[in-house]
Amino acid sequence: MSVYHPPKAKKWQKAERWQVGLWDNKYPMCGLRLLWVLVGTKHVYMSAPVCETKMKMTRKQWNAHTDKERYHTEEDIRVYQEKRKKIWNDAEERRKQVEAGTYVKPKRKYKKKSVVVKKKLSRSEKVQSALDKLAQLRN
Repeated sequence: MSVYHPPKAKKWQKAERWQVGLWDNKYPMCGLRLLWVLVGTKHVYMSAPVCETKMKMTRKQWNAHTDKERYHTEEDIRVYQEKRKKIWNDAEERRKQVEAGTYVKPKRKYKKKSVVVKKKLSRSEKVQSALDKLAQLRN
């Protein structure tokens, strides 16, 4: 089985390629994976190419799962390859800039939160403020 062809069993002939993020310990694999997926009425069956690991989850879990993207049609595959190529080229360009010493760290998108520094109170001042609060509550 390869990334481009589903498993050979008859059941998997209608399988589709999906990029699925498995971030739970109950599955034998974890991380962002390109899987062959068969969506049934009660369960969703998944098969990983190359290592031939198969797993399943309920349809309810699949519908609630947000980290998934379909890569079945030729256009989906082309978009996936372009996205991967862009990431690779950006990383290579940044590596060359670092080696040449011309890399400039990007500016922050957001301003730092201003931190309000409270005056530290001595023990006697803390006790006195606590007593004042109690007196206010009693009145």
